[in-house]
Amino acid sequence: RDIIAAELGASEVPEPVWRTVADRTQGLPLYVRQVVAALVQGRVVQCTDGAIRYDPQGLSSFTIPDTIQGVVIARIDQLTPRQQTTLKSASAVGRDFSFEALAIAAAGHGSGETLRQDLQALVAGGLVETGPHDAPYRFSHALVRDAVYSLLPLAARREFHAALGAWYERQAGDDRQWLGRIAWHWDQAHDPVRALRALEAAGNHALRTGAYREAQNLFARLVTITTRGFGEESTTAVAAPLEQAARWQANLGLASYDLGELERARTALEAAAGMLGQAVPGPHLIGLAVAREALGAAVQRWWRPAGSGEAQAARARQVAMIYSTLGRIYHLTQRPHHTVFSILRRHNLLAPHPACAEQMGAHGGMMYLCTMLGRHDWADRHAA
Repeated sequence: RDIIAAELGASEVPEPVWRTVADRTQGLPLYVRQVVAALVQGRVVQCTDGAIRYDPQGLSSFTIPDTIQGVVIARIDQLTPRQQTTLKSASAVGRDFSFEALAIAAAGHGSGETLRQDLQALVAGGLVETGPHDAPYRFSHALVRDAVYSLLPLAARREFHAALGAWYERQAGDDRQWLGRIAWHWDQAHDPVRALRALEAAGNHALRTGAYREAQNLFARLVTITTRGFGEESTTAVAAPLEQAARWQANLGLASYDLGELERARTALEAAAGMLGQAVPGPHLIGLAVAREALGAAVQRWWRPAGSGEAQAARARQVAMIYSTLGRIYHLTQRPHHTVFSILRRHNLLAPHPACAEQMGAHGGMMYLCTMLGRHDWADRHAA
């Protein structure tokens, strides 16, 4: 009852009005607000000078949809066609939107003045409200935006998002804070080239700046697109170079590791290693794999094979990075054989190639392993 009174600016709510709303909404605040707005929009309920007037016959016959989405859609149906188009265009921008972004999405559907008139009507109707300074407008609730967005045909959505993605790229310039928004629009536009490029750029930025949850979501999206497609009607996997796809899997693993989600991190990193031809041995083969790597490390004390060029060295560094994190995960999850394998494999991968920063970490792992075995003389050789 308090919500109804506040929405209408009334001091008292008549029993029939309260009962009609309460019986259908079960007191859910958003549902109550949308139903009250629908009653006002349908001229069933009016409030003047704090006093509610209602049409008893209209109230008894008023059909209230069973869901919040249904109420919102019923309210949209009462708008003018131009206002509906403006509202749907705004939903493609997101819950928060600026007038400039709306003008891009609604290009060809009216002048700037008509858009402002539509926005005034939408604000007056409670579907849109004024937002923060950098986004002057916003939908009154995320579910309202979602209900409006659901009315857009898929082709129209993609057209809107493509226009917005290109516009945000022009607006952003070198400002990397816009990368996530740009990536989202190209993703929703189902543009394979621009979406993969933008998602990777946004993911790399998030990973570098410690926004690990955002990075996890972005790289997970890249993995999904390249394995199952964009979704909805686009279920064909988008092709990507093997090393690039492996890098996305690895970065998904790194972000998950930094979030403390060790199992998800392990799964992603093992998948990345497998894609690069360096699959982690299963439980029945891990003992043999450890012996093979230990033999390789011992042989390299007297004979070190020559590297095979920068491309091979770069791949070795990539796989070594994967095994570095996997080794920590195996250690934390008490898988000693896999821990030892990861240390040895990382060292052996890098040994044939020119000195690099990654080799320092690999030698550190070997020092730890030799010390645990009581061979301090071997550890000293790796420290040299």
